[in-house]
Amino acid sequence: MDYFRAMLLTSEEPIWGPSDSESIQLKRDEDLYKQEMVRLENDLTELESTVEDLRGSVINRKTRVNMCDVENMALILSKSSKTVADLKTKFPNLQESLKGLLSLEMEKIVREEKFLKEEPERLELALRRCKKLTGTLVTLKR
Repeated sequence: MDYFRAMLLTSEEPIWGPSDSESIQLKRDEDLYKQEMVRLENDLTELESTVEDLRGSVINRKTRVNMCDVENMALILSKSSKTVADLKTKFPNLQESLKGLLSLEMEKIVREEKFLKEEPERLELALRRCKKLTGTLVTLKR
């Protein structure tokens, strides 16, 4: 029983920390943010191209502007601007959460590296102690 108590006390793993469900939720939030950002960038690229084509047509071919098309482009731009504003408000919280998770993961990596470095020595020490105890018990049997 003392062995197990000692194992629990010497365990390097924290008893508390971010649960897997919190990490999974954070990953989902990050993925949703990235998807929204990619969609925004694609919309802006397409809108820039469309506006430039329209501008070129007006300048080079002296064509008239279709106001309905311009209004549709303005609507897309308005939605894109709203998306930018939403993403700008979401990013700081996401950034802090990711930094916190990264910090915890780095601490875990450091603990695991320490374990990998120190464990062979602990095993050798335990083996030497076993050999010493074996020798002592053999001597006591005589």
